[in-house]
Amino acid sequence: MRANKYLKGVVEKIANNDTFSKKEKMGYKKVKNSVKEWNESISPGFHLFGGVKAKVQKSGSRAKGTSIKGTSDIDLFVSITDSKNEYTTRELSESLHTHLSSDFRETRKQNVSTRIITDGCKFDVTSAKQSNSKSHERKDDHYIYSRGQDARMLTNIQSGIEIINSSKYKKEIMLIKRWRDINGLKISSTYIELFVYDALENNHSRNLSENIITVLKELEDTVVTKKIVDPGNPKNIISETMTKQEKRVVKKVATESLEKEDFDEIFR
Repeated sequence: MRANKYLKGVVEKIANNDTFSKKEKMGYKKVKNSVKEWNESISPGFHLFGGVKAKVQKSGSRAKGTSIKGTSDIDLFVSITDSKNEYTTRELSESLHTHLSSDFRETRKQNVSTRIITDGCKFDVTSAKQSNSKSHERKDDHYIYSRGQDARMLTNIQSGIEIINSSKYKKEIMLIKRWRDINGLKISSTYIELFVYDALENNHSRNLSENIITVLKELEDTVVTKKIVDPGNPKNIISETMTKQEKRVVKKVATESLEKEDFDEIFR
């Protein structure tokens, strides 16, 4: 009981899902307006005549309810409908990045997104072209351009959001993110969310402390070899975003954490 009470207290201190600061709201409005201006420049009169239409929506940890204070950037997903198929996924991604770079002084290209720092807040803006193929099961399937692979990748952002939102493991996910940050581990939030979900799906109990031990043991035993895939497209291997060495470090820290006597030593 003491362990569960302590862990719930940690979650209460680090949770950062329902509140947006004044600066975050200001930054979000600026980014959204910039995307709207880009949309008008690339497809004048889009709201009247069709063509390319961009819609901004929150994604990532904030949308999934697993955001923690101090380290969670605001992820924005730009869903682009190109009804006439005028542009490739790459052309849309690069064009939007160029426009954002002209509007914001602090921008950086990332693999599939543009990092923007404005009003003291970090935004990761990912653009994606909606699939026009009738062969896909979901109408919200999108193609994202990967700069690292110089290729487009099919994914479904909404499916990942729905899986985590409908799960019972948000507290566990937030605690493992906190554990990652304490130990300076290189693990993406998406990886953690899917790993925790997978680890607890068949072993879930109502005991928070037992679930954290289960996840740490799973990390110790399988992080080096476990395959974690994008629920929106099994061809996207999320676990491949980590190197073997990074996985070995995670395994080592998981072992060290399991050897500690109390949770306050793990989540100091």
